[in-house]
Amino acid sequence: MRSRRGIALVASLAVLAVVAMVGVGSYFLANVNLRIASNTRSHVIARYNAESGLDHALIIAAREFRNSNGVLPAEDQFSTFFSGVPQVLGAQVVGYERYSDTEATVQVRGFGPNGAEYIAEARFKGVATPSEVVTSNNPLFGVGFVTNGTVSFPGNSTLDLNVWAGDSIDFPGGKSQLGSGFWARSAGGDGATCQIGKTRCQTDYDPPNVTAPDFTALRAEIITRYRALLDPDDLVADMPDLSDLCTMRISGSKSRANLTSAIVCLEPGAQLTLIGKVSNVVVIGDVSTTVLLKADTAPLDAEGKGLGVTIVSGKVDLSDKNTTMQGENTIVAKADIEFNKGVLSVDDSARTLIATEGNVLLNGNGGRDIYASFWTGGTYRINGTQGDFVGTVVAASGSIAITGNGGVDHARLPDSQLNPFIPTVTTVVSYGDAGILVLSRR
Repeated sequence: MRSRRGIALVASLAVLAVVAMVGVGSYFLANVNLRIASNTRSHVIARYNAESGLDHALIIAAREFRNSNGVLPAEDQFSTFFSGVPQVLGAQVVGYERYSDTEATVQVRGFGPNGAEYIAEARFKGVATPSEVVTSNNPLFGVGFVTNGTVSFPGNSTLDLNVWAGDSIDFPGGKSQLGSGFWARSAGGDGATCQIGKTRCQTDYDPPNVTAPDFTALRAEIITRYRALLDPDDLVADMPDLSDLCTMRISGSKSRANLTSAIVCLEPGAQLTLIGKVSNVVVIGDVSTTVLLKADTAPLDAEGKGLGVTIVSGKVDLSDKNTTMQGENTIVAKADIEFNKGVLSVDDSARTLIATEGNVLLNGNGGRDIYASFWTGGTYRINGTQGDFVGTVVAASGSIAITGNGGVDHARLPDSQLNPFIPTVTTVVSYGDAGILVLSRR
């Protein structure tokens, strides 16, 4: 009996040992499975973070491609765009290579628990069709007083326009003032002054880089425009003698009174004097011709339309004291232009453009008003005190100045600039339907 009881004890102990070993094995197996599951979960989270980050990177690429008018962002910009988005958590851009303006590859690393990482990559290209091209006036012609040189008005002046100069700006009159919302900027550096009355303005600014008017180019533009109005189907016709365009030819020295609805072509060396009233008249000369305007140009009609005069000539004389310019007028000259009376308008739009490769001199006349845009290759100068000025002045190489102790009673920007020969630039290319096409993804 004792022997059997001993065997039972040994057998029980053996069974307990086996059960314990099975239990320990099961514990370790379960622990391993938990670790495997945890690692798998971490890897999945890292992959999802990488994929989510890649999706966001592609959205950013599409946005910048559209905002940059069909150009993908540069390498040094892309990571900055990505890191500035707080919604992207657990992912970072680790690679971005642009092969052209429209094709690139991006790599995004995603992070998970326990140090897990995953890299997702996509190659893509930008696709877009320009939906709109907007052409507007050259921005310099909507600033106010702009010159590569200096701006100097000794007397008191009130300015509701901007002033931008390549050198000093000086309005020493104690009552001179710059209106609220307008600015004055000088690119003259530390040695330049920039002051309007008691208001100091910004120095060491970028220069305006004004280009001078080109007489030959403006003459060609005027000829093209009026030829196209006569024959819209023949926009590029090139007849040097203008035989298809002229309704009247002038040689020698001639006068014409009360001229209306005419395109006058001047022979080389000719001189034309316009007197009385002028409406809907175009005068085309060359560098050797002279035009004297001693006539009133037509105002706008009831519909707000009306062409006064368009003159392109080597020399244009506007100095007659009885001349009043109204409506839409364009004066293009090679030589200096001098005038003595206001360029008037019936509204607040600067419909008159006076452009010359030379200088513009206004002999001041007190209360007379000016409504015009001026573009000079040299200096714009007022001799005396000016009344109201509604318009802009763009001077390339000279200054904008008043001689003596004069000022301008009130200078302000026009509501709009409607002259068709004010220089234009293409300012906006809209890619409203732009996006990206993913070429490959892994």
